[in-house]
Amino acid sequence: MKNIKIVLALIVFFSVVSCQKQTEHQFIYAFENKEEVTIENINKTIKVLEDRLSSYGLKFVIEPFQNKSIKINAYSNRLNVEGFNRVVVNKGKLEFWETCNANNFRTKLFDIKDMLSKDSDKEKYNTSTSILENAVSGDFLNGSILLYFKPSDTLDVVKKLDSLKLKLSGKERFVKFLYGLPREDKTLPIHVIQSNRENRAAITGSVVAKVRQSFNQVNQPIVSLFMNKEGALQWERLTEKAYNENSQIAMVINDIVFSAPGVANGPIKEGRSEISGNFNVIEAVELSAILSGKEEIPQLKLFKYTKQPQ
Repeated sequence: MKNIKIVLALIVFFSVVSCQKQTEHQFIYAFENKEEVTIENINKTIKVLEDRLSSYGLKFVIEPFQNKSIKINAYSNRLNVEGFNRVVVNKGKLEFWETCNANNFRTKLFDIKDMLSKDSDKEKYNTSTSILENAVSGDFLNGSILLYFKPSDTLDVVKKLDSLKLKLSGKERFVKFLYGLPREDKTLPIHVIQSNRENRAAITGSVVAKVRQSFNQVNQPIVSLFMNKEGALQWERLTEKAYNENSQIAMVINDIVFSAPGVANGPIKEGRSEISGNFNVIEAVELSAILSGKEEIPQLKLFKYTKQPQ
């Protein structure tokens, strides 16, 4: 019994000593558009960051700071400062969108080009031609990827596509174009997303109850999402529609498509989904922490960073 007490005393002693030796990292974050920031925004942002950093496995203290800023004190001897900063400043905007069949849309793009070639407005014709000429060749299946482009061309291409879609009718006028994750050759896919008049996603991150980083059957890192009761019902309806229409669901974070899987085996119940992509374990852990906050936050920027032994 005496030996057990000694062991317990030593554990407590070394735990205290270890905590005392932890490095204190202090971060001051400012809001990019602080003129528009309210006290409510600040408090909500702090709550979201608390959820993120708790998932990240850190001891920390977050509090409002002067001039509409946020101060975070994090305690760790092995803190990846760059990774920590990525987790904090990420807006965490998670959305699930219906997609369009890119093959059909690509055909319409060529039709628009042919139509514009007979138009007196040569500028529009040159616009459609330049989109097709700048595309990088790739394998196009019945998915949501329209074309691949070099990163330097994508912003200009999306603007041009937006101008050309006005030639379409019906719900196709409400499509939107989002970048995907880069391929190994650094080219970026552009996905065709089915939007609506309100530009409102079918599901948002607010219905996510739990997030966990794990691995799929081929040992690739993934982020697993578990939705609440309301989200599970929305997810079942969305996956049922995708299954019936042989379409995909785009999983979008901060307006970037991380994955756009199809639904092969019927509607998915119980509100479970996975985000996979060309990312490593560290990136998956960070993404899991970011999405654990559930809500989108205003854009933050690191204003000041200092560290000192505690």
